[in-house]
Amino acid sequence: MPSKFDNINATKTGKRVLITRFSALGDIAMTVPVIQKFVEQNPTVSVTVVSIPFMAPLFEKIPNVNFVGADIKGKHKGLKGLIRLANELRELGFDEIADLHNSIRSRIIRYLLRSSVEKTAVIFKDRKGRKELTRPKNKVFKPLTSMHERYAEVFEKLGYNRLDIAKPMLLEKEDLLPELKSILGEKSGVWIGVSPFSQIASKEYPIDLLEESLQLFLKKNNTAKILFFGGKNDLEILDQLEKNISNSINISKHIRFKQEINLIPHLDLMVGMDSFNGHFAAIYGIPVVTIWGATHPYAGFTPFGQPIINSIIPDLKKYPALPSCTHGKNVVKGYEEVMRSIKPEEVAEKIFNILKR
Repeated sequence: MPSKFDNINATKTGKRVLITRFSALGDIAMTVPVIQKFVEQNPTVSVTVVSIPFMAPLFEKIPNVNFVGADIKGKHKGLKGLIRLANELRELGFDEIADLHNSIRSRIIRYLLRSSVEKTAVIFKDRKGRKELTRPKNKVFKPLTSMHERYAEVFEKLGYNRLDIAKPMLLEKEDLLPELKSILGEKSGVWIGVSPFSQIASKEYPIDLLEESLQLFLKKNNTAKILFFGGKNDLEILDQLEKNISNSINISKHIRFKQEINLIPHLDLMVGMDSFNGHFAAIYGIPVVTIWGATHPYAGFTPFGQPIINSIIPDLKKYPALPSCTHGKNVVKGYEEVMRSIKPEEVAEKIFNILKR
């Protein structure tokens, strides 16, 4: 169903653009700064994003952007559900489609709406370049175009001026919610978010090494507060980290998603894997330390605006076949322990040095 924000664009002039992106959470978050910049550079264009309902709060923060929730596990599931979604979108009326996903779902939506729109543009995923980067031998080891730039290219294909994403219009943080203040108190010193988990195990730094890293960091800065973020299936592990590490709190057991996205902009640094929380923190210009395993920042999934120096990667001399994939699903035999080549001292030093900048 259309969001409550649809009336915002009802009186706007110019083209009406539908933007599609259904997964994964980190990839959806990466669209936010690009869509922000598109709206900033094209204020007369009406913009609607269709994505999973869970991500609606991210887009509600972008001025003059509508959101349509695609219930892909419910009424929009399967072909019949996508036909229903396409009919709902057709009623809203769009001139152009910017497909930032190019998945089976988004291709079906494009096909079903083809007769009612003037133009469509699709993201170029550069599968050839990804294959050259991730193949075990004869790698072409160089940075690929970032996903943010690929998203921006889609709007250029529709005929709009090139987006200047090098100069982002970062989201402004809102005041900390009262319920968060009651848990965390008034802020003093630095707050460091730690998001240890990913949907794919090969992208996770071992918990024992992460704990050692944070203990080493706290020896240098014992006033910092460590806030752990994770899903409902991670709470037991995070509870144990909270017990073991002073000045830490498993904040995820106290809050929900809307509170989480209110809190993250108040952090001074985020430590994460190649996953959602790092991408979301970057939208607010927060420094993000990313720890990489089977994947690599060269694949183009570095959080927005983060320098390569903020990335920590395994020992590539010991594991020359890395990166072995772009999304973490392909683990080379014998490479199951690549994350253990990253020393806790390196992680602790990286956090400390970035906070000193």
